[in-house]
Amino acid sequence: MAIISDISLKINGFNARMSHTLEFYKGDSLTLTFLITHSMIQKVKNYDATQEVPVKFIKSKLLIQTPSQMLHVDDMNNNEDNRCVFHLPSDYTQEIGDYKLQIVLYSNADGEVIHLPDIKMSIAEPIALVTLDDNPGTSLLLTLNDDFLTTASGEKILYSNGTGTTNKSISDLDEKTTVNNEDYLIIETPNSTNKIKYENLIKDLTNSASITEDITVTGMDIGGFKNGDVIASGTSMQDVLKKLLVKETYPTYTAPTLSLTADTMLVEYDDVKNITINHNFVQNDAGNALGKHIRYGMVDDTMTEPYVLTNWNFTSDLKITAEVSYGDGPIKQTNTGKDYPNGSIKAGTISKDLTIKISVPAYAYSADGPVASVVPTGIAPRLGLKKGSQLVVVTRPIDKFVYFVYPESLGNASKIRFDNINDDENISAFTLSSVTCPSKNGTGVNKFKVYKYESLVPFGQECKFILTI
Repeated sequence: MAIISDISLKINGFNARMSHTLEFYKGDSLTLTFLITHSMIQKVKNYDATQEVPVKFIKSKLLIQTPSQMLHVDDMNNNEDNRCVFHLPSDYTQEIGDYKLQIVLYSNADGEVIHLPDIKMSIAEPIALVTLDDNPGTSLLLTLNDDFLTTASGEKILYSNGTGTTNKSISDLDEKTTVNNEDYLIIETPNSTNKIKYENLIKDLTNSASITEDITVTGMDIGGFKNGDVIASGTSMQDVLKKLLVKETYPTYTAPTLSLTADTMLVEYDDVKNITINHNFVQNDAGNALGKHIRYGMVDDTMTEPYVLTNWNFTSDLKITAEVSYGDGPIKQTNTGKDYPNGSIKAGTISKDLTIKISVPAYAYSADGPVASVVPTGIAPRLGLKKGSQLVVVTRPIDKFVYFVYPESLGNASKIRFDNINDDENISAFTLSSVTCPSKNGTGVNKFKVYKYESLVPFGQECKFILTI
């Protein structure tokens, strides 16, 4: 025997269709009434006619599967036609979660049985629990019915007015009051008072509201939603509003930087010097520095701040490399509190180079007599000359000689100017020679171009000569 059933349910005056999940609360005592009918289709003058026919049975049972997979069986022997009624005490609704109900019908005394499709039921935590004085400890869900609070069995809750009780409706009561500087809703039962923290009530009500079907965002980007996003059924309204009203922004990550400087970048060829090196590691969004090294020539050393090269003989350009290793950087969050690792700084190494250049020296000076060496003592050399550079000599009145000495590799001078008489062609008054001298520390030699001017008598005044290479 097959039964196609269209099941309806009536509980405490409320009707519900079985195609939806039944929703009750922890501690509810339930009376479930089911009307079982059979849909029959008959041909009447070439038209299909559907007739609902009561299903007869002699006994029924209700199978109850709890969220923890425990099974309860409730028997019902006294059927009224096609109606079966099951009384579930509060013991059956103590677990929070999803239940399954299934009705079993016995059609005759031989034990012929029919299982109806299962029914889904959920049990949630109630907003508040109150107790009745005559049965302390029994939890009852309060429901709003015609502007009065009633118990699950339909009894009207009475409110204290200071001298007795009254049947005042919800609309006539104060919405809230203040207790210890916090807002509460007040619920009174005969001879007792219960309260709900107002803030928690609003939070519970907000969290309990949810989307009942999938919603696709269409034709727009709004808040944190983009066109085509699907808001899934069951998403709470609070989560929807948060994403709708807050546009998520994403953090950016900055890589570490390293700078490297020296107290001098140009030294005389074959000079022996101490050089001070400074570095600056800026961590930014990377992890902490794990190690620092400095490399130059054949040296690989731990880098300090500052770092000093001691007694280094500069016979060639010196390249210096600083290197800092660092760990993983922290993960930042979006403005909604979500971790955003995209672009985060991973562990690695950063390096920086500088090169200290060497230069053959140059000199420009005057004298009152011939010199033993074109490389003078007590006069600071010029370094780093190139084509187009200028050397300047201002004589004393007693001087008779002018010397311009510079690296031979730069070639001949383009002109010499005698500034006192505005003569740009004075180079013809100078003699040119090439001279080789030992380098400063004697390790090598320097080759110079030497331009010399010799006056027959002292200049008698300050004279200015300018050589352009």
